[in-house]
Amino acid sequence: MAGVDAMAAGGDEAGETLHVVLFPFLAFGHINPFAQLARSLLAVGGGTESTAEVDADGAELLKLALDGTRPQVEALLARLRPDVVLFDFVTPWVADAARRLGVRSARFSIFPAVSGAYFMAHGRGLYGARPTAEELASAPEGFPLSSPLSTVPTYQAAHFTHIFTSFHGMPSTHDRSVACHNACDALVIRT
Repeated sequence: MAGVDAMAAGGDEAGETLHVVLFPFLAFGHINPFAQLARSLLAVGGGTESTAEVDADGAELLKLALDGTRPQVEALLARLRPDVVLFDFVTPWVADAARRLGVRSARFSIFPAVSGAYFMAHGRGLYGARPTAEELASAPEGFPLSSPLSTVPTYQAAHFTHIFTSFHGMPSTHDRSVACHNACDALVIRT
């Protein structure tokens, strides 16, 4: 636990400065939480245009564009040599690049833990099975009935299906998120 306290205080156990790189998804709703995290990290120690109206297809193109930055991000990590890199839900390759450099990686979720539990529950979207709107309208098996997400309106559940949909032959948002969970050293969840 001392290591966690030291990280929260902006340094390691030997009192050295902790060097953190943040790599958000380039969408307004993701940049702000990363900026808030950066401000919080700075407060503890040491030193766009909105994508809200982009449809699901446009959001997938944004993910492809972000994937195109991989060589530059890898070069930046190699040059900066941070202690840890925090990345968003669509770029599991950041964890791979960090690992090759001996850098720790953490997947930073801008979403509450309950949404992750709802969508990432065992069986949802695994093994190529895409959940239907009807399945997404009900909470996964074992989900607390007291949760506000124990049932979801049909229109909202229908919208949630895009999370499990592949666009442009690329992995779905769900597949990318699972890959990020599997690739990182730690999960950081915004509360």
